[in-house]
Amino acid sequence: MGTVEENKEVVRQFIERVYNQGDTSSLDELFTMNFVSHSLTIVPCRDGNLEQLKQFHEGLPDNWSDVSATIEDMITEEDKISISMTVNGTRDGKYVVTPHLSIFRIQEGKITEMWDLYNQLSHFQQLDFLPSTEEIVKNATTPTN
Repeated sequence: MGTVEENKEVVRQFIERVYNQGDTSSLDELFTMNFVSHSLTIVPCRDGNLEQLKQFHEGLPDNWSDVSATIEDMITEEDKISISMTVNGTRDGKYVVTPHLSIFRIQEGKITEMWDLYNQLSHFQQLDFLPSTEEIVKNATTPTN
C-alpha cells in the first residue's frame, strides 16, 4: 500500500493528465486492469470497467471543447481519496461549470475503484436541456385550473 501522499498524487495525475491534457493513454498507467467504476451519473461508466472509462474519455472531444478540471478539496483515509472538483467545458457554444464529488480507492499505486457523482440538474440546465430551477419552482407553485 502506498503512502497517503503517493495515493493523492495518483488522483492528481488522473485529473491533470486525463481531464486537463486529454491524455487518455495514461489511463493504463493510472488504473488497474480490474478497475471498477461505480459512477452514480455517467451512464457509460456506471458499474463499468477500464475499457468503458477509456471510451468515455476518448469520446469527450467529440462533444466538448476546452475541458478542464480543478480539484477544490481532497480528503484522504487510508487507501481512499475523496475529492470535490469543478469540471468546465464548452458544448454547443455554451460554457458549462459542473461540480463533481469523487472517491477513489488506490491499491499498489493505481486506482482500482471510483465512485463519481456530479450535479446533473445544473449541468443540464446550463445546456438548456431543462428549465432553470426558478422556472421549475414557479411552475410548481402556480395553481392550474
